Amino acid sequence: MDNEFKDLEPDIRLNNIVLRTSNAQEMICITPEGFYVRGVKVPADENEAAAVYKAFKRWLAEAELRRPY
Repeated sequence: MDNEFKDLEPDIRLNNIVLRTSNAQEMICITPEGFYVRGVKVPADENEAAAVYKAFKRWLAEAELRRPY
């Protein structure tokens, strides 16, 4: 199986969760400083949870569509 992420450098930032698309683009990043969607920090307001949920749902759908069977 060809590993499409073999050229990525390891992400050694501690306490971070990073979800990437199959082309290795960072989709969601959760850090102690906040949430990032496609590299843009989500403002900590009443819409923060909805924005992160929508991004996660989109990531999940893309991951399922690109899943090798």
